Amino acid sequence: EVGWEIELQRKTEFVVAERAIEMLLNSLRLYQRALGTGLRSKDDLEVMDKMERMVSRWRDEQTRLLGNPFGSVFRARYQPSLFAHSLRRYCDLYMSNVGSLRHYSSQHRFYPESPKLLSHEIRGSNPECCDIDDPILNPDCF
Repeated sequence: EVGWEIELQRKTEFVVAERAIEMLLNSLRLYQRALGTGLRSKDDLEVMDKMERMVSRWRDEQTRLLGNPFGSVFRARYQPSLFAHSLRRYCDLYMSNVGSLRHYSSQHRFYPESPKLLSHEIRGSNPECCDIDDPILNPDCF
């Protein structure tokens, strides 16, 4: 399933949904920071509610793109699933194709990224493992 999910996450529709969610959540954080610690007005709460509904719709779109009613085995909605937690806990390394190991020295050391993300979900942070065979789709790896 890793290979299939990687391909899905490269599709324009999925990337647009992911970026929209990131932008909306960042906007919500900035909006709250600008409002400070005081009480929110009715208009402020309405703006935040609308933005949260937009995030929810984009997350629904991601679920739809996954193409099965249960979503990804790696995610429970937008949080890592129990399977994903187990994978991170018990697997030192995983990839969609064992042949990808040929791109690394036998003495290469792999270091973990964010605990909330699986290796194939990390973007823009120069991940340790990436698909070296496709530099056009993964420019952050170079």
